[in-house]
Amino acid sequence: MSFSNDCGTLRFHRQSLKGAVQDYVINFHKDETDIEAVVDDASTLFLELMNTFSDSIIMARLVAKIKFSHFGKEEVESRSFHFASYSMEVVDHPQEFFKRHMIKIAERLNAFNHHGSSLVIEAISDIHIQLSIKKN
Repeated sequence: MSFSNDCGTLRFHRQSLKGAVQDYVINFHKDETDIEAVVDDASTLFLELMNTFSDSIIMARLVAKIKFSHFGKEEVESRSFHFASYSMEVVDHPQEFFKRHMIKIAERLNAFNHHGSSLVIEAISDIHIQLSIKKN
């Protein structure tokens, strides 16, 4: 299963050993650095995914993988960190859910950089959507 738009592509990534949690990932077509700027386009992909499970109860959370440039004393190196939204919760209103969880990730990213650091965002590598699906 895969969905695409001008922003990126959402596809199945993997599932837990017993299938209790499925992981889908949104990859962007170009380097994005502002989470709030990609929310609308990425939420369209999320809505398409949620429509495929419309006959199920879905619990989900989001995790963004952010790539940074680390400016050390002598060299620049790339590092990636994961920023999670809230813990898993039932997705009743997909559009509102996605926006709220992405804003939480943006808040965590701002808190991470609040006191200054030698890290500069290179790109939002991807956004993982972790789902737990129960049939009605």
